[in-house]
Amino acid sequence: MFGLAVILGLMFVFVYNIVLISGFISFYLLFNYWAQWLANDRFAKFLKKTKSGEPDEERQRVLVVMEHYWLELPQLGL
Repeated sequence: MFGLAVILGLMFVFVYNIVLISGFISFYLLFNYWAQWLANDRFAKFLKKTKSGEPDEERQRVLVVMEHYWLELPQLGL
């Protein structure tokens, strides 16, 4: 978080260098895409493990809703 704040602050220095600024934004979006993919993958693994060991009916419904919102709805640019 601190690094992002410093980089965004330094962009004012390079305000006329559009290649540098657009390159940074592109790199940041690619990193964000990769991190979201990792988070979804890990969430799916832990959700599968949790659903198999959870006997409570109410918690099973909550896990189904979580699976719908986090894994079935498109969060990444597919």
